[in-house]
Amino acid sequence: MIKIYVIAIVLITIFYTSTFFYRKKLRKNLNRKDYPLKALFGMAMFMVDKLPIAYAGKGNSLNKVIRKISVKEDIKKEKYLYIVNKVSYCILCGILAVVLGLGIEISGSGSNEPITSVKRDSIDDEVYNIYYEDDSGAVKPIELEVGKKELKDEEILKIIKGYQEELVQKALGKNDNAQNVTKPLNLVGSIGEENILVSWEISDSDIIDYDGKICSNVDKEGELIYLTAIMTYEKVTLEYVFSVNVYPHQGESDAKRQVQSYIDNQDIYDSQVNLPEKIDGKKVKYYSSKGQNSYVVVTIGLILSVAVFFFKDRDIKDKIEDRNEQLLEDYPEIVNKLLLYHNAGLSVKSAIEKIVSGYKEDKKEYHEMLRYAYEELEISLIQMKSGVSEITAINNYGKNCGLHCYVKLSGIIEQNIRRGTNAMTVVLENELESSMIEKKNTMLKAGGKISTKLMGPMIVMLIVAMAIIMVPAFLSMNL
Repeated sequence: MIKIYVIAIVLITIFYTSTFFYRKKLRKNLNRKDYPLKALFGMAMFMVDKLPIAYAGKGNSLNKVIRKISVKEDIKKEKYLYIVNKVSYCILCGILAVVLGLGIEISGSGSNEPITSVKRDSIDDEVYNIYYEDDSGAVKPIELEVGKKELKDEEILKIIKGYQEELVQKALGKNDNAQNVTKPLNLVGSIGEENILVSWEISDSDIIDYDGKICSNVDKEGELIYLTAIMTYEKVTLEYVFSVNVYPHQGESDAKRQVQSYIDNQDIYDSQVNLPEKIDGKKVKYYSSKGQNSYVVVTIGLILSVAVFFFKDRDIKDKIEDRNEQLLEDYPEIVNKLLLYHNAGLSVKSAIEKIVSGYKEDKKEYHEMLRYAYEELEISLIQMKSGVSEITAINNYGKNCGLHCYVKLSGIIEQNIRRGTNAMTVVLENELESSMIEKKNTMLKAGGKISTKLMGPMIVMLIVAMAIIMVPAFLSMNL
């Protein structure tokens, strides 16, 4: 097995080396924080490009989701990187599995613990691969064949007796008990993992034959039959006698014989074979047996194995939730800034320019800062400067954010642009007040969620603490 794992690691290494420079320009500027498995992207990109994995990411729904998260980035590129990132996690799982398997094999076979003896198994021969060290310090492998342990007569006899009750149960077959035998017996030829040989003697073979079948001349009142099981293991033989009450056979085989006889008597040249309407003078109905559709089980298993690839999609749903929470968090601040600049006499476009420029300065100072509300506002400003009307750009802002409060804000600004009234100050003040109340409620809910999430780590810590205490205690008991 070690050779197989080594070959697998060598193949993975060759694959990694051959794809190291694959699409390196695209990988060069990727942020390692966003893509922690960036080192595996060469292999992942090669697989996505050469295998039909990319088809799993087709669809407008994924485009919309990626658009919300990436904001100004190239949607096609971001979707491609999203799929590559998922594949890289699949590759990592495979590599870890191979490395872990190799580690287990090495730890099991490469132990240097000194030994003075090996165990002799009581059932099978054993092969031991051990190492010996000579006076010069050289370590060399050696393979030993240790024959199985020979048992004493008393030990063999004890093993045989241990299977007597199990032998009776096997011999009864489909019969419930030995006092009412109406179905064929199962006269087995061996029993147990030791493969104890069993031969049979029957007190009256005219009642039960040596195949275990019940003959047709059994008295309706029942017949008492003695069965002698001659059990032989190695050089010891033991006879075990038990009795059964045999009654005339009743069951499916009688019906089968009658139906089979009816079929055999029909014309062999007819393409259609009729079944008898009656069995034992009673009307019967026939039904075709339905297939078990085992292939369905196999298909479900394959689907579940592929579902691991799509399980990573839960991360993008979490990112959407984080985005929406961030939008709600920034909403009161944006309303407040619009209100201040509006009261200062600036137009809507000028106010947006001031807000966006302030965000850019903060972004330069805090390089990892990304606020979706301001990013979407910057896109609207770019649209205004490129010739799109202010009303259209503001409406797009509300739609791109996707939350009710931003749609409402875009509607307030649109009304102000259309009517040119001074009522916007009062409306924005009311909106700011209600948004602050909503932000307060959201923060209270977030606090409750955090306390709930802490329960999981606390339980894990409790289990670890109990394991640290109990495992050494159990090991010291030498169970």
